[in-house]
Amino acid sequence: MSYLSIQVGMNLSRQQRLIEQRRAKLALKLPDPLETVRGTLVERHLTCGNANCRCHGEGPRHGPYHYLLTTIAPGKTRTTLVPRDQ
Repeated sequence: MSYLSIQVGMNLSRQQRLIEQRRAKLALKLPDPLETVRGTLVERHLTCGNANCRCHGEGPRHGPYHYLLTTIAPGKTRTTLVPRDQ
């Protein structure tokens, strides 16, 4: 039985208890909210400031560089460079 399916003749409070038990089991699998970061991990390839560098022509750009973008307030984003060894 799926936890969202409604069985004909099943007592509503019993079904609600089953759903709440399922929810509690799933909640135990979640990480601690205080130890999580809401954000996006992005990979970028950049063009440098040297006009004679290969990245300004057909050559590959520098990178990859990985950044973590996190929202710190409405309309404000913090960009953090993730070190290569992590």
